[in-house]
Amino acid sequence: MEGKEVNLTVTEYKLLEILAKNKGKVITKDRLLDKVWDSNGNFVDENTLSVNIRRLRKKIEKDSKKPEYIITVFGIGYTFGE
Repeated sequence: MEGKEVNLTVTEYKLLEILAKNKGKVITKDRLLDKVWDSNGNFVDENTLSVNIRRLRKKIEKDSKKPEYIITVFGIGYTFGE
């Protein structure tokens, strides 16, 4: 959302930060789960990741169904594009 301020949760911010810092690289679902949630040893499943990615897309993408920034790499994870 160019020019608009967007309020992100801590989790959404962490996801966006990891993806943006690794632009052009595919980040696996397991790595995202590790980096964002598992630091305290808590188990979180892939559905939690998917829900948070969906919410983040709704906040930053022009059309969350046709994402330009958070791109799904099916069966592997996500990458950050433009």
